[in-house]
Amino acid sequence: MVPLSFENILTAELVLKLWNTCTPNEQRFLALRLETELSLTEIAKILAVSRKTVYKYRWSILHKLTILK
Repeated sequence: MVPLSFENILTAELVLKLWNTCTPNEQRFLALRLETELSLTEIAKILAVSRKTVYKYRWSILHKLTILK
């Protein structure tokens, strides 16, 4: 279990805000990235999409994250 700290609370809040701005496909991608150590290629296979699509999800999520910060 992760110890409760101010930094962990802020991180959790930021992830929740980010999650709420993502599309369902981006949420599936984000969950896999946060919970596993899979490569983008492996994630593409699991999601049954192209690597190009996974890179688009990643770019979109990173863009949304910069807006939230």
